[in-house]
Amino acid sequence: PASASPTCQIASEPLLRPSIRYLLVLSLFVDALSAEAQFHVRPYLQNPTATSMTIVWFSAEAVPGTLTLFSGATTTPEQENVSQPEVAAELAYPTREAQQFFDGKAPAPPFAHRIELIGLAPRQPYRYQVRQGTDQFEGSFTTAPSPGSGEVRLIFFADSETEPEST
Repeated sequence: PASASPTCQIASEPLLRPSIRYLLVLSLFVDALSAEAQFHVRPYLQNPTATSMTIVWFSAEAVPGTLTLFSGATTTPEQENVSQPEVAAELAYPTREAQQFFDGKAPAPPFAHRIELIGLAPRQPYRYQVRQGTDQFEGSFTTAPSPGSGEVRLIFFADSETEPEST
């Protein structure tokens, strides 16, 4: 007798039940709505001093973000600040790039968020958490020593903001 070969059966049921399809579509819709409030550029540090630090980030929409500061390894917030987003008009695409890369319809410039943390202790470690929409970023820094009280090492780098040509 001929040996039986395995057969493949195609299920007559849809791949996803209607309730799962509904949840998937709803999830994609919510993600699309919240994506605009996410980070366009993740937080970074600027203007360090012995008693202050500025944290900057960008978003695609004018939605305020929240920055929470923690001292050292503590879990109790030391400060909580809400950003006031401002249009970063200086980051708008020039006409040449808008025509070359976007058929003349470049995206709107992003929104800048700047929070200056003041009243910090010199040469102390801090942790921070930035929430923008449903996105969250965590980082840390150590404030500079008081003037004349210790060494400072510097690292310099640049970002010429050549997007999209640099991609």
